[in-house]
Amino acid sequence: KQWYQRRVRGDDIRQECEKIGPVKKVLLFDRHPDGVVSVKFDTHEAAEDAVKVFDKRWFGGQQVEAQQWDGITDYAIEETAKEREARLASWHKFIGDGEVDEPSINEKRSEQSNSNLEKT
Repeated sequence: KQWYQRRVRGDDIRQECEKIGPVKKVLLFDRHPDGVVSVKFDTHEAAEDAVKVFDKRWFGGQQVEAQQWDGITDYAIEETAKEREARLASWHKFIGDGEVDEPSINEKRSEQSNSNLEKT
């Protein structure tokens, strides 16, 4: 058998959670090594039901550990300078400009107006 782990999307999680009750917000902490997701429900009762339904359940190839947020823990993990540089390089490659420090539109306009002044 071939086992694989598929990437879980926020829409997938929202769809499953809305079977329990109205969802206000889904937040993926994609940099967290444990794959943390926060779901805010419209009611406290729906949140309690979600913990009961999802705890120990398999979803997206992984077993879920569901619990109510303690109100203190910060799951956000900041990207490193190296990660930021790689992300920006990937973005520039995607948009096809190949340059990280491309002049802004205002800089280009300033250069054009300066060259126009020199011609007169």
